[in-house]
Amino acid sequence: TKAPLGAKNSIDVGNFCAKYGGPLTGFCFGLIVFVSFWITVVFGAVGGQIVGLIIVILLIAGNYFLEKSAREKFGPYEE
Repeated sequence: TKAPLGAKNSIDVGNFCAKYGGPLTGFCFGLIVFVSFWITVVFGAVGGQIVGLIIVILLIAGNYFLEKSAREKFGPYEE
């Protein structure tokens, strides 16, 4: 299939996942454990849940604005 930067096939996808999938999964899991522990220690049990919810809402909003900005800059998704 044709891609913006050249031809792509299923081997490219597998190589990308093998190269970056494992390290990023471990990094994200470590961040989840660290941040959940840190929030609970700093804000307590109930306060930690509230702060965690606020962080999730901020991440969702940030993702929305990033996607909106990218679609305005690069156009809609191609079929």
